[in-house]
Amino acid sequence: MKKRKFLLATLFACAILSSCTSLRSRKYEAYGTYLTATQVEAFCKAYSKKNPDAYYIQSYLGLFREKTHVLLVRFHEDGIGFAQVVTNFYVADIYVCDGWDGSYSLAVWVEGEGAYGIQEAYENGKISEEEIRSAANKAEKLGLRRYGRLAVPLEKFTFSLTWGTGFDSSYDSDSGTLVKTNKVIERSPEEYVTTFEYPSLESLYEKAKSLPLYSYPSDYNAYEGVSISTNPTTNYRLTIDDKTIDAKNCPIIEGYPEGLSWSAKEFLEIVFEIRDTILNSEEWKALPDYEVLYR
Repeated sequence: MKKRKFLLATLFACAILSSCTSLRSRKYEAYGTYLTATQVEAFCKAYSKKNPDAYYIQSYLGLFREKTHVLLVRFHEDGIGFAQVVTNFYVADIYVCDGWDGSYSLAVWVEGEGAYGIQEAYENGKISEEEIRSAANKAEKLGLRRYGRLAVPLEKFTFSLTWGTGFDSSYDSDSGTLVKTNKVIERSPEEYVTTFEYPSLESLYEKAKSLPLYSYPSDYNAYEGVSISTNPTTNYRLTIDDKTIDAKNCPIIEGYPEGLSWSAKEFLEIVFEIRDTILNSEEWKALPDYEVLYR
């Protein structure tokens, strides 16, 4: 009789443990239209042999070579917490994206082969620099790049500035091409194009590194909340490395108006420095005067 009671108790305990285990077992679900439930499960099990059920895909940053996926992943398990400090992910001198705390990681999953941290994947040729830039571009569109800083070294640093009501003038540091205007009727357009070597690139680079570049939206109203009656206005498009910011309807003024925010002033200081350096150059002055477009 005692043996029978013991056997029943053992079976009951096993049933409870089995029930708890099944409750803890995760049901994997598809991630949007990017990955099926089967693929999500395969990734998690490839990424973590020890605890795959605790990893969740937060964002999908790209598919390359038909089977290489870049994923922003979060670890979540009851009773385990992480410091609430934003993590910035950098690979190959590229700022890729942010994770909102220490539970986030950036993964590369090659179907049928394995899953890796993105740094390991890059070092072992599983993903290229061009593909990482593409993933960063997707992260930008998803609003996942806000708190990082410019990561490229000076020798890779490039910028361009386009300005004018219709974005008529431009300079690109990579090619050295300077365009005074693209609105030409009588002259040849080539007469308004020259080359220019920016004279203080290192100084500009240091300022760009200190700028919270990725915190600015692509369409940036630098003068928001500032009352200015000055006319006319003009537009600026600044690109530093892979980040482009359009600042439209900026008053043509000397100095900075009262009430301008610190972040707006910091951004405009770089814009105006580039613009004024170009406008004061001998190369710019040697270009012909603007045509009179309307007589």
